Amino acid sequence: MKDVIVSMVIALLVGGVVLGLAIKFSQQVEPPASFQAETARTDTSAVAPSEPTASLTQPASKTQVQPPELPESKPAPVKPDKVKSESIPSPESKPEKEKPPEKKEKIAPEVEGAKIKTKAQPDIHFEELSHNFGEIGQGVQVTHVFKFKNRGDTDLYIEETKASCGCTAALLSSKIITPGDTGEVKVTFNSGKFKGPQSKSIYVTSNDPDEAKVTLEIAATVKTPITLKPERLVFGKVKIGEKVSQEVEIKLETEGKLEIQRVETEVDYI
Repeated sequence: MKDVIVSMVIALLVGGVVLGLAIKFSQQVEPPASFQAETARTDTSAVAPSEPTASLTQPASKTQVQPPELPESKPAPVKPDKVKSESIPSPESKPEKEKPPEKKEKIAPEVEGAKIKTKAQPDIHFEELSHNFGEIGQGVQVTHVFKFKNRGDTDLYIEETKASCGCTAALLSSKIITPGDTGEVKVTFNSGKFKGPQSKSIYVTSNDPDEAKVTLEIAATVKTPITLKPERLVFGKVKIGEKVSQEVEIKLETEGKLEIQRVETEVDYI
């Protein structure tokens, strides 16, 4: 019985100690009510605006007008193309190099054919530079006129016309040809004793700085009515009193009939 009483007393003491510790712990965690009220008053005073109240700024009889509510601005929709063009380039892509400014082309002087005119000057221009008479007979005389024009800006002066052997050249027009005017050079060829293909040159000298001397050409094939083969007889060394002979072949080159009327020599020993 004594042991039971002792156990109960000990249990009561332990429970009282535990209860006292619990009350003390709860008092340390929760602040007192006075402290909470003071804290609430401090927060209210800090948050309260310092602006004057409506009763001080506006009369009590008038109602306060609220400003109209502005519509909320929404961002403009972005088109996919725009986003694509404004996208940030990747680090690997290299920026395009700026193109150098284009150089203005210089205006070249007037070009006419292979000539470059830098100032006013005469310019002789022939319609043709050569002429072929074709086949002509031996001893026949033929002519041809070469026409030319001054395509320059100043007067053209013909200084000289000169022809090679067998033909003649004559200036039919004036020696001074004004810009835009024309002139003529007449060339005459006398086949004489020529035979076979023939080619002759004519030289026209003027004050044209680019073509001071122009060369004209004429051509013809001289046909003889008969041909001799050989044309020359060479007897070589002949002893005194010895007689030698050679034959000459005569050929008709034109249509018709050839009749030999006589054979003559200039010396008695042939």
